[in-house]
Amino acid sequence: MPIAKSFIDAKVLSDKCIYMPPLQTLANALNEILTVQEVADYLRLKKETIWAACRSGKMPHIKFSDRCIRIRRDDLEMFLRTATY
Repeated sequence: MPIAKSFIDAKVLSDKCIYMPPLQTLANALNEILTVQEVADYLRLKKETIWAACRSGKMPHIKFSDRCIRIRRDDLEMFLRTATY
């Protein structure tokens, strides 16, 4: 299957082609997703506190399995802006 060099090429080639974003874009996207440990370190909290906030639904997260979640940086920033003290 050919790989398109741009989104426009992918549209022209339709379903016979896949669009791969530039590696820099993929790297930036990965930097935007944080582990529980990274969030805990950033907030100077225990991992268990972050897990509890996710389990209770207070902190938005992406759940891959029962033991694997990730938190988008944008969601974390919004959570911190709207947190009540």
